[in-house]
Amino acid sequence: MYISTGSVTAGRSSSPPGTVSAMSWSSAFRPRLWRSLAGRVRVPRLLFLMMTLGPAAILCARAGRVPGAIRQPLVTYGRVPFAFYVVHLYLIHALSVGLGVLQGFEPGQMLTILFFYPEGFGIGLWGVYAVWVVVVVALYPLCRWVAAVKARRRDWWLSYV
Repeated sequence: MYISTGSVTAGRSSSPPGTVSAMSWSSAFRPRLWRSLAGRVRVPRLLFLMMTLGPAAILCARAGRVPGAIRQPLVTYGRVPFAFYVVHLYLIHALSVGLGVLQGFEPGQMLTILFFYPEGFGIGLWGVYAVWVVVVVALYPLCRWVAAVKARRRDWWLSYV
């Protein structure tokens, strides 16, 4: 890990900040995919750091003072992040298929990735917020159960859930 970090640092320090490596292909020969992946390393601005890391540091410092009724569900979700992540993907897809059927689309049209959903499908921003709240609340009992199983048993594979 330290070797790779050191090599990236050494390689990037040999060129000015914000430029792509000198070994990059010319744009005439570079495929479209490679052009989109050619990232630029930029030093974070002080204002960006102050508006992201500052509030995060304040929240972390005050996390111990949060009332138990709020803290306990957050701790429960934090104990089983992978389980929440995997199940929420399937739940959101099922909800989107159901929404598409309610909006008059055929279920077969909805059994694809989001980019290929039919024209006219969707809900407004407040609907997205409502779905987000429904998904988080609906998955809490599952997350609580998985956290209890992890606390009760010490199987090696449970550390990945």
